Parts: sequence; C-alpha cells; structure tokens
Amino acid sequence: MTDTKKMFFAAALAAAALPLASQELWDPHLKLTAGTATNAEENYVAQNRAYGLALAGAYPITVKGAVVFEGGYKFMPPTSRTYGTTVIDDKTDIYYAGAMCRYSLWRDGMYVQAGARGTNARTVRTTTNKGVGLWEKSKADREVKTGWCFGFGYRLTILWSFEVTASSAGFKNLPGNQINSTMVEAALLIHR
Repeated sequence: MTDTKKMFFAAALAAAALPLASQELWDPHLKLTAGTATNAEENYVAQNRAYGLALAGAYPITVKGAVVFEGGYKFMPPTSRTYGTTVIDDKTDIYYAGAMCRYSLWRDGMYVQAGARGTNARTVRTTTNKGVGLWEKSKADREVKTGWCFGFGYRLTILWSFEVTASSAGFKNLPGNQINSTMVEAALLIHR
C-alpha cells in the first residue's frame, strides 16, 4: 500500500470518528496497542510483536451492557536474516475492524467484552544486496480472516482506561502458506 493510500485511510478513520463524537451516548476513544502474535517469526511473516492505533466507540444498550465498534491499523516490525551480503526483511501491516458486546462487572470500572474481528494482513519482503546496493520488494497475497476477540478492561479515570485483548488473526507468507495466529495485546485508551 502506498503512503498516499495510508494517509487516505488515516483521514477516513478520523472522519468516521466525528459522528461518534456528535452523539451524547457514544463513548468514542483512541486505542494505542502493543502486543505479541504467535507463529509469525518462525513462518517468515514478521517479528512476533505488533503495535497499533485504532478508533473505537462504545454505545450503551442496557444499564451494564454496551456494544463496541472499532477499526484500526497494526504494524509488525521487520525480522531480518543475513546471508553474506544479502539481507532479507519481512514485515506485515494489518488493517482490522470489529464489533463486541461489553458487560460492566463493577460500577463503571471493570468490564469484559467479546465479539468478532476481521483482519486484512499483507506481508512484504525486502531483499537488499549490500555489495551491489540493489534492493527488491515482494508482496505476499492479502489474507482476510474473520475470527474471535475477547478481553477485559478497567476505566481508570473519565479520560483514561486500560484494556487487555486476545484475538485470532491470519497471515500469508511469501511462499503462500496460510498461518493462523493468536494476538494478545495491551491497550491504553484515551476517551473524549
């Protein structure tokens, strides 16, 4: 994906947040995430770490329950292998969207949530020959997968909360092998 497309996607996410802010019942928030993914590094997808940014909103449907919608981007840093003067880097970008039901366990503080999340991941390999100074990029096919997602969180203040989430994800490496993964991440939420 070109940088122009990434900038357009970020602007579209920001524009999508405006209707959330206009409704009084909505609880829009920005999520900063960091976590781990299984089966990534050994299958030449990327490092087993993932960092992301998402926009989300919770809408109350009962006294203790809410429905949560989210959409965002995750980046898995490149893993490098060196063969003489040749360096091979594999990295993955993930776009995702999900919907979950949230249930408050204790006042407005602690909650659990579960639902479904769809991911769209693409692995990119960069091969660099340091001796000659040439490099080449190869892209794997996109892997689109819908899977489960659950987690728990705690509302620290009116502006801040903390969340731990586990979800399923899918990848394809350059040879075309499909890899299933479980991602576990911690998130800091900044509320409006």
